[in-house]
Amino acid sequence: IVSSKDIQLDGLGNSGVVPLEGLNPGDYYLVVKHYNHLGVITGDKINFSSGTTTAVNISDPLSPNYYGCYGVEPLWTEADSKLSLRGGNATGDIYVNVSDFVIWRLANGSSPGNSNWDSDADFDGNELVNVIDFGIWRWNNGFSSSVP
Repeated sequence: IVSSKDIQLDGLGNSGVVPLEGLNPGDYYLVVKHYNHLGVITGDKINFSSGTTTAVNISDPLSPNYYGCYGVEPLWTEADSKLSLRGGNATGDIYVNVSDFVIWRLANGSSPGNSNWDSDADFDGNELVNVIDFGIWRWNNGFSSSVP
């Protein structure tokens, strides 16, 4: 499982390379979770070999390293045709629903340092909980993840 609470997987914050230390060579499904987004799992197993770098792309269907994800619409399509994890999951469970809206509503208008700040409600990661985050929740409300 790759958890992106502390790393950025889109290459903006780092190289996008995630070391999988201690992994025995073999075929694995890759699970990607982000703290306030729904998790995804690749639809096919990926071969990981010791001492090599395996390129995996879940955001660009035209990439030669693309691996589709399991489930009904597990990713959403952005304006640039790239696929992204579904945001709006403030509770960190497998659903985007009214419970996540309540967390957003309590944090709406806040930023770090405010008494009602909650990073789980900051779905776009810009350190401001606002109507943009509500839009992300609204767009994904009703979706769920196949990843427990």
